Amino acid sequence: MVAGLALAGHGVWDVVHHRRDQVVPRSMAEACLFLDVPLGLGCIALAFFG
Repeated sequence: MVAGLALAGHGVWDVVHHRRDQVVPRSMAEACLFLDVPLGLGCIALAFFG
């Protein structure tokens, strides 16, 4: 559960980096966003239903 929340939270942080266009290139923030959010939601779903 905690890992899922951390991954989903990191996805929010990726949005911040993407919008500011700082710290990392936008393409890396996008890639990380589309990786972190589904994995985070999957971990949360497994914690509840698995």
